[in-house]
Amino acid sequence: MIIISFLLLNCYIIVLFLLYKGFQRLIVPSSKDSLFSDEILSTQTPSVSFTVVIPFRNEETKLPNLIKSLNALKFPKNYFEIIFIDDESTDNSIKIISSNINPTISYRILKNVITTNSPKKDAITLAVSEATGSWIVSTDADCEIPANWLVAYEIGVKTFDAKMLCAPVMMASSSGLLHKYQQADLLSLQGVTMGSFGTGNPVLCNGANLAFEKNAFYLVQGYKGNNHLASGDDVFMLQKMKRMFPDMVHFIKSKDAIVYTQAVPTWKALIKQRIRWASKTAKVKNSKAIALGLLVFLVNTLWIFFLILGFFRTTAWYIVIAFLVLKISSDLIFITKIKKWAGIQIPLFSLVISGFTYPFITCFVTLKSISAKYTWKGRSY
Repeated sequence: MIIISFLLLNCYIIVLFLLYKGFQRLIVPSSKDSLFSDEILSTQTPSVSFTVVIPFRNEETKLPNLIKSLNALKFPKNYFEIIFIDDESTDNSIKIISSNINPTISYRILKNVITTNSPKKDAITLAVSEATGSWIVSTDADCEIPANWLVAYEIGVKTFDAKMLCAPVMMASSSGLLHKYQQADLLSLQGVTMGSFGTGNPVLCNGANLAFEKNAFYLVQGYKGNNHLASGDDVFMLQKMKRMFPDMVHFIKSKDAIVYTQAVPTWKALIKQRIRWASKTAKVKNSKAIALGLLVFLVNTLWIFFLILGFFRTTAWYIVIAFLVLKISSDLIFITKIKKWAGIQIPLFSLVISGFTYPFITCFVTLKSISAKYTWKGRSY
C-alpha cells in the first residue's frame, strides 16, 4: 500500500514538472507593431474583426465592473461588436447594460432561445448566428477584461494562424481564506491548462476567456453531440477544434490577455460551482484528461488517508510526514511559478492553508459530481 502510494505521488510530481515545462515552452506572441493607438489607426487596421459574446442571467451586481472594462477596450470600434444574451434574467441586468455601456460601441442584447439542456450553449450558438465578426470571443458577466484584450487576440490570430485561441483566467488579490483558496485553486487550474497546451495535449480551457473562428464553429457543428450536458461549453469545443484542426488550437501566454473573474461569496457556493465544473469530466472523451483527473483524485485521497493514519499510528509518523510534505511542497512550487508569471500576490501562509484544504474539497466534489446533479443560478441539472 505504501509503495503504491509513493509511486502515485511520484507520478503526480513528475506530471507537475512536465506541465511546468510545457508552461515554459508556450510561445509568447510579440506585441510590436500591433498595439492600436489613436495615432496609427489611420494607417494600421486589424487583420480580423471580433464579436464579443457575453451570456448573463441575473448579474446586476457584477455587470457594472464588466461594462466599465468593456468601455476601456483599446481596439478600433468598427472592428468589434458586443452581443449580450439575456438568459431569462428577472433583475435589472438589461437596464444596467443599456445605461452604462459606451454608446459609441456597437452592441446588442438578445433574448436567449433555449432548445437544449444547456442554456449557455444555446446562448452562444444564438450569438454566433447573429455575429458579424469573423472571430467569436467569449467571456462571462462576472469578469473584468484588460484594455488590450482584443489586441492580444488579434496578435494571437496572426502569430499562430489559429482556428481557436484560449487565454488565462485569474482572480484578483483579496482578503479572507475563502478568496485566497479560490485564487490559489484557479492559479493551479491555469497552470494545468497552460502546461497542457505547452505539451501539445490541451486538457482544459476556460469559457470566460476563449475565442474561435466563426466559420470553424460551423465546421465542427457547434455543440452538436454534447448540448444535452449543461456545462462544458469550453472543453467540448476545445476537443472538437483540436480533432478537426490539430495544429491550429493555441494558448495566448500574454498578460495583456488575462481576464479576471470574481470569487464566489460562500463555501457552499464554491462547492456547487466546483461540482458543476467536475460534472462534465466523466463525459470528456480525452484519455489524458481522464488519467490526469484520476491521478489528482487518488493522490488527494491518499493525502487524507495518510493524515488520518498519523493520528492513529504514531509509529508511522515519518511516512506520514514524508507524503504530506512532498505533496504540499510540489503543489506550492508549481503554483508559485504560475503566480509569479501572472504577477498575483498570495502569502505563503495562505497557500499552505489552501494546500491543506484542497484535498478535502477535491475528493468531496469528485464524489458528489458522480451523480451529475447540481443546481446553478436557480436551475437544477
